[in-house]
Amino acid sequence: MKTAFVSKILVSLCTLLLCLTCFAQDDGEKQVAPETEADPSAEEAAASTKDPERTLPDIHSRNIALLKSQYPPRDVRKLNADGKAFTALWRKDQSGEAFGAVLIVPANGQTANWPHTIDVLRNDLPKNGWSTLAIDIKHLATPNIPKRQSEQTTTENAETKLEIENRQQLIAVDDNRARIKAAIEFLNSEGQFNIILAGYGNSADRVLDFAASGMKMTADKPVAAAVKMKNPVRALILINAKSVYDGALTPQLSTFPFKDIPIQDIIFGHHYLDTFDADARRTEARALRIKNYFQLKLMEPTNTVFAEENRLSRRVRGFLNKHAKGIEINRR
Repeated sequence: MKTAFVSKILVSLCTLLLCLTCFAQDDGEKQVAPETEADPSAEEAAASTKDPERTLPDIHSRNIALLKSQYPPRDVRKLNADGKAFTALWRKDQSGEAFGAVLIVPANGQTANWPHTIDVLRNDLPKNGWSTLAIDIKHLATPNIPKRQSEQTTTENAETKLEIENRQQLIAVDDNRARIKAAIEFLNSEGQFNIILAGYGNSADRVLDFAASGMKMTADKPVAAAVKMKNPVRALILINAKSVYDGALTPQLSTFPFKDIPIQDIIFGHHYLDTFDADARRTEARALRIKNYFQLKLMEPTNTVFAEENRLSRRVRGFLNKHAKGIEINRR
């Protein structure tokens, strides 16, 4: 018994001594790497991979390419505004009895063939005497996603960044005004002078701004005396109207100078703020004595399963036929 006990103790001691020897060898094999000078190019490459400049995808160019691939050349028109090209979808009257043309301006984030609303109007109205031109707008500028900054740097640059963003937005609005003007000139070249502006979402602000600016037809192009007008816009259609900054549109309507232009104000009313501003616009129009201001609430169209024409296009067509019909002149 004593011999077995002594043997176990000896084995344990040998194991302990072996472990201590291994630890000692590991400590002895450890070496300190020599200090080397940092490579500047390597540091820059590491910094660039660590926090690269991030940009948003160019969805705008992709949408233009899709339009060109979906429609025949006679429908896709390339227009020019102040030296900058943009795309529009043109659909001429197909009824044989032309009443005028509707220039459709989509909202930010929408295209000239936005489904269920703009595309339905664009395709249905020409069957009933109204040519349509849906333009592609310049969306409000979106800056690159900024890098992470310290609190001090963010505080110092906050005011400058706000000024830059406001300037970018104003440039975008001005570019769209030029696009609307170029689109009207295109319609004039097609013999269309009875023109209705339809603005969707925050482009309702754009069409009000254009009509209020009092832009006249291009002075250097001769226009028949029978079709000369004080303003190139016969009527306005505001659909789910907002301001350019997605706020209230009532202030813009209150400064609108032409009280005799018919206005159709169509609201969808998804949010209580939309209904609140719509009520304010109706009250303001009544106070300003805008004679032909008509407001109605509709459900936003979501599909066209039962018929190509939906409730929105029927209401727009009824408004146009009652308040904005023109006559075709010099018809042979």
